[in-house]
Amino acid sequence: MTLTRLRPELRLRTSLMLLMVLAAALTFGLVGGAILSLRLPQVEQRALEQLQRRALNTARLLDLDLSGIEAQLRPLGHLLAQAAATEPQPVLDALTRPDSPFVAVFLLEASGRVQALGLRGGRAEAKTELRGADFSGNALFRALREQGAASNATLWSDKYLSTLAGTTTVALALPIDRRMLIAELDLARMLTKLERASQDAEGEVMIVDGRGQWLASTRSAVSSTERHLNYANLASVQMLDRGEAAPGREELFGEPRLVSAVRPDLLGWSIIASAPAGWGQYSYRVTVLLVVAGFGGALAISMLLAPWWAAVFTRPVQALIARAHAVAGGDYLGAWPGRGPIRELNQLGADLARMVKTIQTHGERLRATLDSAPAVSVQWYSLEGRVLYWNQASESMYGYSARQALGAELREQPLMYLDEAQVQAFLGILATLDNEGGSFGPAEFELRHRKGHAVIVLASIFAVPGEQGQKIFVCMDVDITAAKRNEAEILRLNQGLEARVAERTEALTAANEELQTTVEYLKATQAQLVRSEKLAALGRLVAGVAHELNTPLGNGLMVISTLRESLRNLQTEMNQGLRRSTLESFVTQADQGSDIAERNLRRAAELVANFKQVAVDQTSAQRRQFTLKEIVGEALLMLSPTTRKTPHHLRTVLQEDISMDSYPGALVQVLSNLVENALVHGLAECAEGEIMICTEAAAPGEARIVISDNGCGIPSEHISRIFDPFFTTRMGRGGSGLGLHVVHELVGNVLGGRISVFSAPGTGARFVIELPLSAPVQVTQPGDL
Repeated sequence: MTLTRLRPELRLRTSLMLLMVLAAALTFGLVGGAILSLRLPQVEQRALEQLQRRALNTARLLDLDLSGIEAQLRPLGHLLAQAAATEPQPVLDALTRPDSPFVAVFLLEASGRVQALGLRGGRAEAKTELRGADFSGNALFRALREQGAASNATLWSDKYLSTLAGTTTVALALPIDRRMLIAELDLARMLTKLERASQDAEGEVMIVDGRGQWLASTRSAVSSTERHLNYANLASVQMLDRGEAAPGREELFGEPRLVSAVRPDLLGWSIIASAPAGWGQYSYRVTVLLVVAGFGGALAISMLLAPWWAAVFTRPVQALIARAHAVAGGDYLGAWPGRGPIRELNQLGADLARMVKTIQTHGERLRATLDSAPAVSVQWYSLEGRVLYWNQASESMYGYSARQALGAELREQPLMYLDEAQVQAFLGILATLDNEGGSFGPAEFELRHRKGHAVIVLASIFAVPGEQGQKIFVCMDVDITAAKRNEAEILRLNQGLEARVAERTEALTAANEELQTTVEYLKATQAQLVRSEKLAALGRLVAGVAHELNTPLGNGLMVISTLRESLRNLQTEMNQGLRRSTLESFVTQADQGSDIAERNLRRAAELVANFKQVAVDQTSAQRRQFTLKEIVGEALLMLSPTTRKTPHHLRTVLQEDISMDSYPGALVQVLSNLVENALVHGLAECAEGEIMICTEAAAPGEARIVISDNGCGIPSEHISRIFDPFFTTRMGRGGSGLGLHVVHELVGNVLGGRISVFSAPGTGARFVIELPLSAPVQVTQPGDL
């Protein structure tokens, strides 16, 4: 028995409480996450817009302040220009009063020397020392000089250390004729006013000059390092230099910040407004904390409501569980819990009640079926071999009643088992099924009836769970005693049948051997007849050629005999006295005779050469190159003695340029057999018929030969058999039945082509042969057929 590790179990109420808390947490977590993912970018965008407005307002304020300073200085410049001869010192002293924005004002000559100057706080000694000093090296002086004397525009400087005031300042230069008025501003006073106007606890506004030097900041605690940093390398400042908008987020002061930067119209300074990004921003923190607080509140509420909700749900479930325990204990008739507020649990209770009733009904049906089954005996056993159930079929099969069998221990009362060894084997099977599971059988057992006769059964054994969790072993037996007797009888009959089958098999083997011998003899006879047919065709060829040679050779012999007679007459005349007329007559006769002899002998020589080529092709199975027209001509020459004796006509339509690499002897024999077949069968009853031979190029690499006649045609029932060996309609009248069979074998096996026939009674026959221009290399040679 295998042990499995049990998983920790939770009560239904605890599970429901955890489920409710988890559902609330998961729901608010998803909703809160969605809110934060949508709201936080909006918070940062709104903060960035506020920074942009602060930077723009600071730039406008700075432009307004600097414009006021220019407006204050320009009339005094006009006054100094109009009163050139007067002493400018009083005017300059008025500009450097303690309430004035200027800390130092000095008037430079065209050469750059100080003509007059005013300093805040008097300092007469400094005025005396600096009057006449050379300020031509002053950067603002040089810049205005390069701008041109004709220009009346003012010029602002970046931050620098003032030689006159001894402090960091910025200056404004105003041209006055050829002279120049330079006024140095009280930078701290001006920037303090800007700082007060831009103060904000959430962000910072910083002012940087055109060279990236820090000028002022609304943040009170600015370190010395931050004051002396070069801010020209900031991405926002560089983007302003390129005329682009600030990036929106930038690493500043060692932390990520939201940044917006603008540049005033009058100066090349940069106004940088920044605020902490992310968690460092107040609005960002408030948004996140509100969502987290909402999440915590929802979680707390769900934890408070979860016990009440779980209790409402578990009460009807516990009632169903209690009723299910009662059913498991055998109480099928008790009342089920009433309907509650939860529809699904009500449905579950109703379904469980119906299921219990169905199980009870099926159990009663099963027991009734087992009790009344006539052919299958069913017994139930415990692991120790005690009988727990015994149906009526078991009583009929073994002779023991249920009262006698129930409760019996097989070790003490073997019942239908033969001996103690058989009982121990049965108990061993039960132990194996208990340890390994599965089933046993079906297997044959020889048991014993109460009356003593043998009972052969086919038994199957398997385990089912009992009411207390133990295993009950079900044994189902089928009586096969009669079947075994029938099987033995059938075995006896089969042995006799096998003996008879062996005798008949031996007789059939002998008959098959005799039939095989006959078939081989018929094949040899067929081959001999085929060779005889070929020899007969060659004999006909020889006879025809001999007949053809008879005429030219006879004519030649007659001409030679005549010339010999004329020669004797000439010799006689010469002995008697040769006359001119006699000699001329002999010469004329000799010339005519030699011409006739030459023509007849040449004809004979052609016939012999053609006969020799045809004979070689047919007997040597030689493969060579030829033209199709040439081979058809040779076949017609061979057939001419036969065709001239008939009233029929042989016509040809031959294409000129069809060259082949094949077996000419086989092709000549095919054409000869088809023409002879037409003469013997198709045109035998025609007074005057016609045979047509046509050749043409077919598909690429193929040639087509069509041999047709206008004879009697072929009956439809004979079409499928005309190429079979020994099939003929002229048996006993000179027909062997091998002519078309030889044609079919030569076309298919030697020439590598196809032959088909088209005919109907009264319409003649048409044989179509399609051959490759280059015959395949064949194992079967023409001489073998």
